[in-house]
Amino acid sequence: MTSYIGENIRHLRQEKGITQEALAEKMNVTAASVSKWERGTAIPDALLFPELAKIFQVSIDALFGYENPACTGSVQAFLQQIDTAAEQTDLANAEEICRNALEQYPYAPELMCKMAVILKTKYLIAEQKDPAWLDMSIAYCDSIIHGKNDIHLTHTAYKTKAISQAYKGDKLAALRTADHVIQDHDSIMVYLADGLEKVKYCKEDIEAHMQVIRKMLRLIAKVYRNQGKTELYEKYCSADITLTIDLQE
Repeated sequence: MTSYIGENIRHLRQEKGITQEALAEKMNVTAASVSKWERGTAIPDALLFPELAKIFQVSIDALFGYENPACTGSVQAFLQQIDTAAEQTDLANAEEICRNALEQYPYAPELMCKMAVILKTKYLIAEQKDPAWLDMSIAYCDSIIHGKNDIHLTHTAYKTKAISQAYKGDKLAALRTADHVIQDHDSIMVYLADGLEKVKYCKEDIEAHMQVIRKMLRLIAKVYRNQGKTELYEKYCSADITLTIDLQE
């Protein structure tokens, strides 16, 4: 892994026509450090990868070879294990799997995103809360945000970061981060607003989820209607009606 990273950094640097000294200056490190990276005797600090990706104008995936099919398959296998543990509400196991995966693929954005969400969730549900979990969650989110990753990962990172900042008590920073989130914006504001404003955003978030539920129920009812299962069709139509709630004061 270290050797491949070094080779890739050298290739991208030469492709951009940048000397080791110039790259070192941009990264605020020594030329000797860059030389070690390229020879595979050392790797950059984790916090430097987003800046490297920005300089080379590539994603972190491409920078470290995660577009390789074999590597992608291994990461996807870990992601499936993490999701399975999470679905079983075994957050501790999900975290352990994710940590083990990150030891093998420390800069895979999908794994960093999972860990950011796990650490944020861990803080929310733990009786003994450690603020360091939020700091680590935010750090993973920053790596994703600055790594030119896909829209879904970036959206999740902004949302997770905003909520983590809110729980750290940094409301102003959380509001600035939330400005980058279009979808699910109301669900973030639930954590940031106070008093009646919080009630307003809670209601809007509930209504958004209710709309999704109503849509799913209508789709299920349609399937049963097409199959001639009248009783089930009427059951799901009735469920749709009972989910109608008045969110007006």
